[in-house]
Amino acid sequence: MKILNLNLKAVGPFIDVVLDFSRGNHGLHVILGANEAGKSSSLRALSYLFFGFPHRITDSFVHQPEKLRVGASLQHHDGSVFEFIRRKATKNELRAGDDSTIIEPGVLQRFLGGLDPESFHHRFGIDHGRLRMASEEIRTGKGYFGEMLFSAGAGLAGLRQVQQILLDRSGELFKPRGQNQRINAALSGLRDAQTSQKEYQLSNEEWRKHRESLNQAEEKAHELSTQLAGLRAEQNRLNRLRDAVIPVSRRRRLLEEQKFLGDTPRLRDDFGGEARRAMDASLLADRAIAQAEQAVNDLTAQQERLHPAADVLSAGDEIEALQQRLGAVEKAARDRIERDKLKNDKEHRARQILRELCWPIDLEQAESRRLRADEAKIIRALGQQYAKPRGQLDETNAAIARQTEHIADSKRELASLPEVPEISGLRRALRAARKGGDLDAQLEKLRSELAKSEKKLGLALAQLIGWEGSADELLRLSVPSKETLDHFEERFQKWERQRERLAESREKAHESIRNLESQVKAIEHAGVVPLEADLDGARKLRDQGWRLVRQSWQGESIEEAQARSFVEHFERTRSLADAYEESVRDADSIGDRLRRESANVARKAQWISEIQHHREAIQSLDGDLSEVDQERQRIEADWKTLTSFLKIPTGRSVGEVRAWLRDRDQVVQLAEKVQEVRDQLGPIEAARTSSINALQIALGERAGGSTTLADCIEHAEDLILEADRIIKRRDGLEAAIKAANAELATAQHSRKAAQVELDELRQKWAPLMKRIGLEPDADPLQAEEVLARIQELETVLRDHAGFAVRIKGIDRDEADFQAAVAEMATRVGLNPASDSAYDQARALALLLRDERAVELNRANLSKQIREEQAKLASATEEREAARSILNRLCREAGCSSPDDLAELETRSRSRARIEDELRACEEQLLIAAAGEDLRAFSAEVECLDPDELSATLGQLGDRVGELEHQREEMNRTIGAERAALARMDGQDQRSAQAAETAQAFLAQLQSDVARFAAIRLSSTVLQRAVERYREKSQGPILDRSSALFAELTGGSFRGLQVDEDGNGRLILKGVRPDGRHVGVEGMSEGSHDQLYLALRLASLETWLDDNAPVPFVVDDILMSFDDRRSTAALRALADLSKKTQVLFFTNHRRLAELAV
Repeated sequence: MKILNLNLKAVGPFIDVVLDFSRGNHGLHVILGANEAGKSSSLRALSYLFFGFPHRITDSFVHQPEKLRVGASLQHHDGSVFEFIRRKATKNELRAGDDSTIIEPGVLQRFLGGLDPESFHHRFGIDHGRLRMASEEIRTGKGYFGEMLFSAGAGLAGLRQVQQILLDRSGELFKPRGQNQRINAALSGLRDAQTSQKEYQLSNEEWRKHRESLNQAEEKAHELSTQLAGLRAEQNRLNRLRDAVIPVSRRRRLLEEQKFLGDTPRLRDDFGGEARRAMDASLLADRAIAQAEQAVNDLTAQQERLHPAADVLSAGDEIEALQQRLGAVEKAARDRIERDKLKNDKEHRARQILRELCWPIDLEQAESRRLRADEAKIIRALGQQYAKPRGQLDETNAAIARQTEHIADSKRELASLPEVPEISGLRRALRAARKGGDLDAQLEKLRSELAKSEKKLGLALAQLIGWEGSADELLRLSVPSKETLDHFEERFQKWERQRERLAESREKAHESIRNLESQVKAIEHAGVVPLEADLDGARKLRDQGWRLVRQSWQGESIEEAQARSFVEHFERTRSLADAYEESVRDADSIGDRLRRESANVARKAQWISEIQHHREAIQSLDGDLSEVDQERQRIEADWKTLTSFLKIPTGRSVGEVRAWLRDRDQVVQLAEKVQEVRDQLGPIEAARTSSINALQIALGERAGGSTTLADCIEHAEDLILEADRIIKRRDGLEAAIKAANAELATAQHSRKAAQVELDELRQKWAPLMKRIGLEPDADPLQAEEVLARIQELETVLRDHAGFAVRIKGIDRDEADFQAAVAEMATRVGLNPASDSAYDQARALALLLRDERAVELNRANLSKQIREEQAKLASATEEREAARSILNRLCREAGCSSPDDLAELETRSRSRARIEDELRACEEQLLIAAAGEDLRAFSAEVECLDPDELSATLGQLGDRVGELEHQREEMNRTIGAERAALARMDGQDQRSAQAAETAQAFLAQLQSDVARFAAIRLSSTVLQRAVERYREKSQGPILDRSSALFAELTGGSFRGLQVDEDGNGRLILKGVRPDGRHVGVEGMSEGSHDQLYLALRLASLETWLDDNAPVPFVVDDILMSFDDRRSTAALRALADLSKKTQVLFFTNHRRLAELAV
């Protein structure tokens, strides 16, 4: 079968969502969705599709239950296609694609191939939770191959848990040497009941006498109880009458008070409060009205006394404008003083400049001497041009003299230089010697390094603990790998953890025993709590006494030793009869205490059972500790064998050996370093000798006594440097002479050109100098200074004129301001003759401020008048509302004036109080009357004499006490006779009870034995099914799962191997790439996951070889896999999809990317 598409028509959060699975032969289909996107709903939808909606469903949070729909298109392995929709209904769930045509369930069963929900869920579905559960079962299952194979093939998780539950349940029912198990305890109880049934007998004559005495006593006690019942009824009636005396009297008084109030109405509880609030509101409104009217009158009078000047207010804007101009005018007046001073300063400076220029003219004539705008520029430009040829002429004269002298000096030095020696061969030898670097320093460094390394090597060999060989032997020594050490370290640590866990469990068991024993002692300290065993012992002792007493009554001979032994059990008895009575009381007392203290008895029995259980657990743990210690010896033996090859003292831990190997590695590194330095020394020494010989040959007689390479190189470098210096100096002097001659010719040419240019400029310069009053050959600097003074004079004269214009404007503005102020003062009636224009302007501003204040005050008074008028209106409305409420209350109370409301409210409260007390009093009387008519009962109470009633009650009490005493005597007689009969009846009853107990134990045994047989049979059938499945499927599944396991673990294991555990049981182990076998206990958590997945996929592939394909549904099982192992798992699922359809649901986008 293949699912072509899944139609989530109306289920969970989905509405008409179709998942297309039609591509590919079968195909690996990855369904990706975000969290909360409906993955769980879609998985459940598959189950709904195949097997129907359950009665209770969690996917109806969007759709109503009757609207739920899920559909699909299925393809049979024969190629036929079936399209259908399943709805939630009690019948006719399957419909065709039109959701109306009914389909028989058998059509779908043909595609399912008889699968039920459990088989589909376990065999063709897997999620992360089941993967983790199966992985944990592998970890704790000791690697039993058959169980793992069966769990993977059936898709079950928890097989070992099921087996353990069956074993525990059978152990709860029966153990061959057990005592507390149900079957064991029932067998023991059956034997005891059958024994007790034979021991009990009955004495008929004595029983008849006690029975007659008991009947007479019971009849007398019944007669006394009847008399007591009648007397107590009369006593209760009189007590009720006596208790009603005071309530009846109080009721009569309350009725009289109620009659005095007449027809006073009963007002509601909040009537008085409402009336008082209304009266208060009326009074407050009257007061507010008076206050508001007075305030309106006062404010109106104040307003009428205020009269602002209209002409001042109408000219307000103009007065404010004058106030603003006042500041500017005053500022301008102050500025005029400063301007006048600056004008005078400019005039003084202009006259000073004229004197500096030696121009004997006044300021008006100075304007005629002003230069044109272009004249100053022309003078400055010619000045700059004039300075250039004069400077060039001076520079060229100096250069000619300097170059002439330099040529002469260079020729003299060139003639004095020595001849240059031949050094080309020396250069070649020096270059060859330098190619190897500083061979002397290298040689010295290597020799020093060799000495240090040899010293370190010797010291390290001496410090290597337990080693007595050479460094070469240490290099050739075969040592264990890091993985081997890790393996042994893991074994030691696992042993340590296991032993600590067992020791901790043993200590916890001891602690539990101590706690339980202290609890048992606490109960026993509060009083010895008997057990069933104590009761059995007391009964056996009682039965022994009864046999002796019976033998004595029947005249049979009694062994004196037995009788004395029985009597000695009881300290306060001397005769056999007394001892027997004491034994009966002891047995009955223990039985009664067992019933009274059943909780403590049960707890004590439970605690004692738990103590025994913990002691058995300690014995088991001691055995486990012994096995663990033997495992330690085996590990140490393997470790000793491994470390014996290292030629070091035995007994070292893994950590110590690891540290020794690290030290050994350091020694090996030092030895390799020594050899490396020795290998470097030879070539360097040969190169040094060759270089010395070549340099000495090239130096010849100039070598002197140089014997080291450094001396030879230094001597050669000195000679080469000296020759290079001479050559360089000769070449430099020749080049300098040539350059100086060229520069000398250039300078001579430049001097001639500069002289010509200078003559042309002098012809233009002379008339301009005359224009500014200088000599024709004046210097450009002198001309620049005169131009600066002329330009300054022009600036000063311009500023002087500007200040004069500004002063004239200020004077004009001030005159205009004074005229405007005078005009405004005249208009508003202000005397203009007394103050300056500035003061008059300020006075006008103050006058405007005062008149505006008067106007503002009038406006504020108008606003206050309006507010008070509003308060007056509001108070009037409140008064009318309060009066309306008072009128309504008067109508409610039935009075004409609000002044009467207070008195009526007081009378109403009195009426309410009287009615409440009267109601309470009548309730007491109803209780006392006990169903009698209240009026008749009250009349009877009023007719009674209280003193006579008390005397009658006293007499009744005495009579009741007398009868109760007689009844107690009868009850004691009844108790004694019943005890005697119980002792006798108990034997017969106990015989019957023993028979009933035996039958109960037989019935229990019948049920428990059948249940025990069913459990043992289930366990055996399950184990045989596991073994049959292993024998049938071991070969093909093991080969395929071995390959899958290697792929899923990324090569960490190369496969799987079946081995025996020493007890004949097959266990599954992983095989490392180096051939080592690793049990499941030595695998990581991830490897457990991958092992189960490999077995599961291999089992499914094997099943598919012989059966029609069914889709395999996978729910996010790779959450704990890394990318490499996830890719391997997806590849394995892709291989499976060649045989059947695989649907992989996930919330993780990364897994979808890896699948692509």
